[in-house]
Amino acid sequence: MKWATTLVLTISAITTGIEGSAHTHTNSRTLVRAIHLVETGGRTGPIMGDNGAAMGPLQIHRACWIDANISGKYEDVADLSYAKRVFAAYMARYATVRRLGRPVTNQDRARIWNGGPNGYKRNSTLGYWAKVKEQMNGR
Repeated sequence: MKWATTLVLTISAITTGIEGSAHTHTNSRTLVRAIHLVETGGRTGPIMGDNGAAMGPLQIHRACWIDANISGKYEDVADLSYAKRVFAAYMARYATVRRLGRPVTNQDRARIWNGGPNGYKRNSTLGYWAKVKEQMNGR
């Protein structure tokens, strides 16, 4: 039984990507790039959106920035590198196996980014995921 459990966990890790592996790093970059394209068409800088409630290339709301809990000031989200750090910290907090009870997918991550910590459960985030997926597939 122990062998079967190990095999299942190994297959799961391979198909979902192990944190730090080259596959996951590339997959993560692809996801963030797709989100960047969906949110601002790939533009950078202090882009305001959502009626002034979101800022920067990844359209980060102040509450998201606070939840990410990284050093800096909110206005730093206008910088793409900093925005990516906010994204990574937010995902590390909310897009976890422990929270979701299963392996986390890019769909989960995109929907959490769009709909908050429980966005992966909300039907309202499915359209956003479709746009991100389209960008990830190069369309």
